[in-house]
Amino acid sequence: MLWSRPERVVHRDLKPANILIRDDGSVAIIDLGIVREEGTPGLTEDAAQWGPCTPPYASPEQARNDKKSISFKSDLFSLGTIAYELLTGTNPYLNPQSNSREDVLRKVQTYIPAPLNSIGKSSPSFSRVVENLMKKEPFERFRTVSRLKQELQECREPSNGK
Repeated sequence: MLWSRPERVVHRDLKPANILIRDDGSVAIIDLGIVREEGTPGLTEDAAQWGPCTPPYASPEQARNDKKSISFKSDLFSLGTIAYELLTGTNPYLNPQSNSREDVLRKVQTYIPAPLNSIGKSSPSFSRVVENLMKKEPFERFRTVSRLKQELQECREPSNGK
């Protein structure tokens, strides 16, 4: 798995087009062109307004080019956004009136989407997982990938979330 590697890498551009489901049901993450090892210098200038990303799937720290905060937790935010979009049919950061890069990145940093269970799109337990993934501050998201896996497994238990 990408986030369990010893060198602690971050994809930085997770989006539906970069996730493939194989015939056996396993998942493959593709387009590793801007993967970066955490803590290493980036290619964008420090003064750049935003880092490399696809705006509707970027984390808030990518949107503000806060390089010190970009980590695997940035990828977790992107996964939460993808899950939200899969269940609702729309990306929460896109706006029919204006989808300029600046507007989308601003919304990524400020807008908090309605919880999935409050709009009838998931169980309360899965809704909490997605809400955690989409927290605006990295320190509020899951601390480890193993904790995320544990929470997802608990969502699968028949009595959970009812």
